[in-house]
Amino acid sequence: MRDNVRIPADDSSEDTDAPRYPHRERDARWVDRARSGDDRAFGQLYDAWFDRVFELTSRIVRNRDVALEVTQDAFLSAWRSLHTLSDPGAFGGWLLRIARNAALNRSQREQRSRPIDDQDFAVMEAVGSAASNAPAGFALEDNLRSATDPVRALEAAETRDLVWQAASVLGPRDTEVLDLQLRHGLTPAEVGDVLGLNRNAANQLIHRVRGRFEVALRARLLWRNGQPACAELKRLLSSAGTQAFTIEAVKIADKHAPTCP
Repeated sequence: MRDNVRIPADDSSEDTDAPRYPHRERDARWVDRARSGDDRAFGQLYDAWFDRVFELTSRIVRNRDVALEVTQDAFLSAWRSLHTLSDPGAFGGWLLRIARNAALNRSQREQRSRPIDDQDFAVMEAVGSAASNAPAGFALEDNLRSATDPVRALEAAETRDLVWQAASVLGPRDTEVLDLQLRHGLTPAEVGDVLGLNRNAANQLIHRVRGRFEVALRARLLWRNGQPACAELKRLLSSAGTQAFTIEAVKIADKHAPTCP
């Protein structure tokens, strides 16, 4: 069941973005209508992006009330600056960049900034589900909700848990990139917009993050119920002075994986 977990392809071509990221065409229509004075169109943008913006700000400021305030301010800023957006289809990435910068500034002012760690995934799970337009194979919560077959439901839940358990050993930058791609469904170019990187730098970063995530995922496949499932791996970890799923354990497991029965 777990062998079917898929890593999103590194699509740097704009031609491949549209089918996998249908919100771009939708957002472009709404942005054009909002610029023409249709207030309802911006309301549609607000409804479509609120949960994802709130997830992002919540993860940064670590306070629901503050996150709500920052989220509202981000939408207000986007509405006021909508005429400056050169690519209407990139509204989502542009909005998330505004929200991320605002949340980071708020955290710095209030001295609440802290690295992303395992607890941040709990915050993300609490404030919302995965985007329905996430890359193929990663709309995990939506798959779970739509599954009427208990076996499919179990597979979806297990896959979701596996993905974020594997991601828990990645650094703050990696987890942010992974979150923007998988949970928010952004293209590499949009991830670059959010992080302030050009397209080439964003593609390189995503490629490196994917590689590190694949290593962590392979390692996590050798764990069951929080413990190494393989006796030999357990012995190797014990010799190294660790049993927990850490970055050091990932390195040991990755070396062991090719010969693991």
